[in-house]
Amino acid sequence: NSGAEANEAAFKIGRLTGRTHMVATDGGFHGRTMGALALTGQPAKQEPFRPLPGDVTHVPYGDVDALRAAVTTDTALVVIEPMQGENGVVVPPKGYLEAAREI
Repeated sequence: NSGAEANEAAFKIGRLTGRTHMVATDGGFHGRTMGALALTGQPAKQEPFRPLPGDVTHVPYGDVDALRAAVTTDTALVVIEPMQGENGVVVPPKGYLEAAREI
């Protein structure tokens, strides 16, 4: 089992809410299966496989205001890595994860 499968399951569970919009972050990597790839915020990895499933909005990692603006009543799922690895070791700004949890 892999992280991609876990993210694929999260994608499916999000859909079970009846909502279709999802939010993920630029630079994030969530796997290479179709749902996980849709959540991945790396256009070069996505491009060969477009169109990807889902209505996914990508926001800048660490930008609380952008995250707040992207999340709506139609949002089923928000995917954020606590620390981005594949994009380089990117540590979120202080308070970002706590603010994201509140949103």
